[in-house]
Amino acid sequence: MKILRLLFVFGLFALGQAAEAQTKLFLRNAISGLGRPLVNSYTGYGCNGTTADRERFLANTTAGSAAASFTFAPTSTAPPCHIFNTSFTYPLFFSPPLSAGVTISGNIDFNITCSESATATNAGMRMIVYRWSVKVGGVVSTIITSANTAECNGTRLAIAAAAPTSTVMDAGDRLVFLVEVTNVGGAWGGNSTRTVTMQADAASGSTGDTFANFANTLSFAADINNGRALVSRVFELDEPSRKAMQRRSSTRAAWTSQPPRTCPWKFLTGCSRSNSLTCASISRETGATLLRPPLGGRSSL
Repeated sequence: MKILRLLFVFGLFALGQAAEAQTKLFLRNAISGLGRPLVNSYTGYGCNGTTADRERFLANTTAGSAAASFTFAPTSTAPPCHIFNTSFTYPLFFSPPLSAGVTISGNIDFNITCSESATATNAGMRMIVYRWSVKVGGVVSTIITSANTAECNGTRLAIAAAAPTSTVMDAGDRLVFLVEVTNVGGAWGGNSTRTVTMQADAASGSTGDTFANFANTLSFAADINNGRALVSRVFELDEPSRKAMQRRSSTRAAWTSQPPRTCPWKFLTGCSRSNSLTCASISRETGATLLRPPLGGRSSL
């Protein structure tokens, strides 16, 4: 009887440990193994309409050691807007590829360190998490958009845990993190002079250790470039699309004068008759590497 009681207590302890399992991903000032996007030159939205490159930074389970700053001066246009930095790039943060499939369904909480040069800016921040699919070679869905932080004040600002959209992820998929400036604490006061700063890459528990904390246990493989290449995917076309592709010669001029009714590359998302020429012409030249949709019509990652 005593043995049974001990087993029962041990079982409850094990369940408690499992319930507490979590994975914290820190935003790092280091480049992702995916490298830079092949299709770049991105125009921002909201309070930052600058045209510049996007850079793929790393999000890792290991924290950094010294805080790095991402600083820019938002405009008077109302937020949200993508954070920017003084090297004229829009940072996105990519996890390494998952080593095993998982369903992201547990709560996610966040911590962002941010500051503003004037309290009249009334800036806060939030984080958006996307699923990057290895089968597609790009972002395919939004997992969660966090609530806003409190107004930026140079300290670590916690965002309460919230449930994401339950998302099935495959081995090789990645999580992508985008930090946005938001309006918190009063009327928006951006004026292209007042600056806003997000810090990341600091040691765990110190100012600047910006992170997302998942209730799910996630495991990751080595951070190599597992983006999809163009040539190796030609034979994944369905039969009607393959014949349509053969009917139009391999020259760009033919595609321009006679665009397909739908984008023939099955692994591209968001293609329709209205934008199929763009999908087709870009995919033929660069492969399916984070093209336009599905980020609400915004440019590719």
